[in-house]
Amino acid sequence: MSLRRLISVVVLATLVLAVTASVRVMYDSPKHYIKYVSGCLNIIFTTPHGGHLRPESIPDREAGCYVDGKCVFVHGCTGQQDPVKCRAKILADSYTAEIATHIARTLKKLTGCAPHIVYNQLHRSKLDRNREVNEAALNVPEAMEAYHNFTALIKLAQKTIGGPGVLFDFHGHSHHGGRTELGYGVSTLNDGVITATESNVKALGQRRCGTDNACFEKLVRGVNSLGHYLAAEGFPTLPSPAHPKPDPHGHYYVGGWDVNEFGSRKSGMVDSILLEICNEPRPSRTAPQEDTRTAPQEDTRTAPQEDTRTAPQEDTRTAPQEDTRTAPQEDTRTAPQEDTRTAPQEDTRTAPQEDTRTAPQEDTRTAPQEDTRTAPQEDTRTAPQEDTRTAPQEDTRTAPQEDTRTAPQENTRTAPQEDTLGV
Repeated sequence: MSLRRLISVVVLATLVLAVTASVRVMYDSPKHYIKYVSGCLNIIFTTPHGGHLRPESIPDREAGCYVDGKCVFVHGCTGQQDPVKCRAKILADSYTAEIATHIARTLKKLTGCAPHIVYNQLHRSKLDRNREVNEAALNVPEAMEAYHNFTALIKLAQKTIGGPGVLFDFHGHSHHGGRTELGYGVSTLNDGVITATESNVKALGQRRCGTDNACFEKLVRGVNSLGHYLAAEGFPTLPSPAHPKPDPHGHYYVGGWDVNEFGSRKSGMVDSILLEICNEPRPSRTAPQEDTRTAPQEDTRTAPQEDTRTAPQEDTRTAPQEDTRTAPQEDTRTAPQEDTRTAPQEDTRTAPQEDTRTAPQEDTRTAPQEDTRTAPQEDTRTAPQEDTRTAPQEDTRTAPQEDTRTAPQENTRTAPQEDTLGV
């Protein structure tokens, strides 16, 4: 199951909401503890446990002391710390901030508008923004200032919307079953009695169903519920038609401080839903994985495979074959034919074509090229013209005997008319 599928479902569930006209504003506190990016949809995303900052100026949160029947959360509290009754949870919800950002970007691409987002960028060991202020910050002034900034920016987003809207509070869980959990603030899922007035989506329930509890039940865990749409995309969800209520001995988060504080149960038109994402769509909680699983997954797992497996094969298997198998054939088979078969034809192929196609080829390409291509031309082209045309029988049979014409006499030199042009 991919993060993209989760994004598509949340988009489907929120596109019916209105668009508000607003100027996009970004607020980043001086120490970057709290960040707010305004939007123009009537949707708010909050990430109270997705921060990574661990400033040394803020001491780590620790268990409180159990005094007079209640927990006192302050460093150096009087009494003995009770890590069971006054436990301080410090594990962050990995990738909840990144998931919220991805969904916001998808909404922007689909609608042209983005939701409002409020990020707590302090690690949960420094500030737990989903608790009452003393438990959340252990009365450390620097942490308490960040806490109140987070609250103020949520209220600013609600005021900007100015009407019906919804707040999604992003969290992560590791409960058995691998289900996404949606907390509407309804604590009566096991009892079978669900009413809008006792939920954090009271405004939505009353707009859609009035006082009809059966209608509201379908909105929470029936065919009209967000859980139904998530399950249809392959994300088992509680509550939904397939999982209408928690397992008898299972865990389920009904809600938390933020959704109870900022939903419509108390007042207003902005509803709130706790979005608890199971481990499967999220990477591990270790820091290195948090850094390398968001953007780097697309870049480093795709590009390297394409580069190292394709380019080397093209270079080493193609270029060498073309160079070593083609060039040698062109050089050794063409040049010799042009040199040895052209020059002899221009010099001695004029007359011998009539009668010396057999013998001259054997004779004139071996000995004549070395030694008789100069002298015969100067000798036989001058004397025969002046002399041999008048008295061939008296003159031409004597001079050739002195100039190595003894062999040609045996080779048909008795008939000059057939042979003088051959020499």
